[in-house]
Amino acid sequence: MISDYSKYKEQVLSSYEKFLPMVNEVKQGRETTYDDILYHLEKRIKNIRQDKFLLMIAGEAKSGKSTFINAYLGKEILPMDVKQCTSAIVEIRYGERFILKATYANGREELFEDEAAIQAFLQNHAAMDDNYRDIPVAVLNMSLIIPKKDKRIQLSEITEWVQRLQQENLYHLPAKEYAEKIKQYVLEAQKNWRNIVQKIEIQYPFDDEDMKGIEIIDTPGVNAEGQLGKITDEYIENANAIMFLKPLTGAALEATSFRKFLETKSADRNSGAKFLILTRAANETPENIKRIHAEALRQFPRIDPKQIIAVDSKVELYWNKFQSMTVEEIGSYLMAETTAGRLDSFLLPAWFQAQNDRTKYLESLKTLSRFANIDDALNLFAHKAQYIALSEFLKGMQTVLKKIKADLKEDIENRKLKVTNPEELENKLRNTNRSIENLKRKIRQTVDEISDKYSAAGGIIEAKADAVIEQYMKEIDGIDPSNSQSLDELEKISFRKIDIFTQYEKKLQKEIVAECDRSLIEFSANADINYTVIKPDLTPEVVKKIREEQKLKNTETHYYTKGSSFNKRTVSCTEVNQSRYYSAFQKNIVSRIKKIRSDAVSDLHDFVEGVTAKYSSELTRNLKIKQDDYQKLLDEKKSVDEQLAEIARLEAVFESICSQLTDVDTVKGGVDKNV
Repeated sequence: MISDYSKYKEQVLSSYEKFLPMVNEVKQGRETTYDDILYHLEKRIKNIRQDKFLLMIAGEAKSGKSTFINAYLGKEILPMDVKQCTSAIVEIRYGERFILKATYANGREELFEDEAAIQAFLQNHAAMDDNYRDIPVAVLNMSLIIPKKDKRIQLSEITEWVQRLQQENLYHLPAKEYAEKIKQYVLEAQKNWRNIVQKIEIQYPFDDEDMKGIEIIDTPGVNAEGQLGKITDEYIENANAIMFLKPLTGAALEATSFRKFLETKSADRNSGAKFLILTRAANETPENIKRIHAEALRQFPRIDPKQIIAVDSKVELYWNKFQSMTVEEIGSYLMAETTAGRLDSFLLPAWFQAQNDRTKYLESLKTLSRFANIDDALNLFAHKAQYIALSEFLKGMQTVLKKIKADLKEDIENRKLKVTNPEELENKLRNTNRSIENLKRKIRQTVDEISDKYSAAGGIIEAKADAVIEQYMKEIDGIDPSNSQSLDELEKISFRKIDIFTQYEKKLQKEIVAECDRSLIEFSANADINYTVIKPDLTPEVVKKIREEQKLKNTETHYYTKGSSFNKRTVSCTEVNQSRYYSAFQKNIVSRIKKIRSDAVSDLHDFVEGVTAKYSSELTRNLKIKQDDYQKLLDEKKSVDEQLAEIARLEAVFESICSQLTDVDTVKGGVDKNV
């Protein structure tokens, strides 16, 4: 899994070791405009040094995550006969021996080093009580019970959560029974909240050398909205790759959860980091798998086609199992399982075709499991991902070095001017301060203009949203209500518009940020102020944070389901007039689409407000730092000799920074050839 990139890794580490002392010499403990970049570089260098590839496994409840992980690891570590897993995060990594560490909700830890004790613990804590297997226990644990701890949970709060979790009724319990089960679970579980397991860390001595560089994260099942919870979100930010599991059978490919997962998680990540794994493929025909793969590509075009993979974990487990068995032992096992009525249907055809040839049988199972496609896709991605990580790290170093270089150049010029003509320096500093104030006023004015351009009544945001709705209404007006396929056609058109609104939001967000950047560049040039000094670090991560902060204002969640879900709401044996039924259904759907339009417009208004506020606050902070630096020069009363000595020192630092920047540019050029 870990690609041969050690030469570039060592060059990056060496550059960073030279980089830190230079930066510290310049900073001298002061606050700077690049402190955030330095903080993130410090976090990233740890991951680069460790050579760890973090693979996160996500999926709906009942998607077979444990079976897939065991098949991928080649060892049956996680229990597979459980009906639903709890809210615990499971981390699996290589270790010299098999051990398990459990972390409970109250912070206490427990260590298990005996294999039997480990298996018993997993059975007891990875399995759900049968009484509550059909309610969303993971959500209740992480969002209600653990945060409340010993504080009493009011019945009104439980009722509120019942309403929030209506879409999580995956087993379609009657509403009254569903609500009562949630109430009983919350009241019982809170008494023992300290014993809820939040994280399980497993170390295992894998024989496969490749597994020593991989860490697997098994997450709680995503909910109907594609969300995993705050704790899991933190893992996503550090994951090198994310695999979302979805069964080929038993659920429609268009399920909301994966669509929502793609929209709400890691929106700014490289699209190559996401994999859609379609499980339980052994009983599907090659033609059907090909058809479903094409459908997945149509619905999720942002995913690399090579990273939409159909597999069968159970077949892979059998392949692992039969590796250590003779042909006679395999035959005896198949016969015994057949007699007991437990044999999986895909095992015998391959066995008869192999005609007692063990090698051919194992090859047939490996082909049927399709796990080789997983390895190929991950190896290809991992090679690229490692170089991407190095490139992004070097880019951060470049940004810091360029800012330091600009600061030093300006500082040296000002000091030289002070030595030769102090009065002229004072005049320059006063003029520069006036320019800074003028620049701040221009920026405020420009921010208001941008805000009005996009957010005002009839502005770009509303105009483009209205255009989407207008096109949508034209499309559905063309549907024949009396046609038996009219409901399905309306659903497909509606889901397409949901995707269009998502892209509409993201496109406008990029336009808004780009317009702010263009305005800042223009003003900074007019004011004769170095742009690298005052431009705020409005990175994709910061934009994402703004979006999340603004979305917290809207606590109401709306869900969109397929036609089959709507039909399940009302069960009737009487025949319904197709046209009247379609009309009622259309009215419901159109109102939902219009609500999406309204929410999208509202989100973008909030986004404009958040982005402009971020620019204003960052620019004010950066400008204040520059003003303080200039004022500090005015207050210094050093002698000419002291000033000359300081200038000489700063020039030496400047030359070192330039040399370091050249070295980093060279290393990055080599790294980028591999991306």
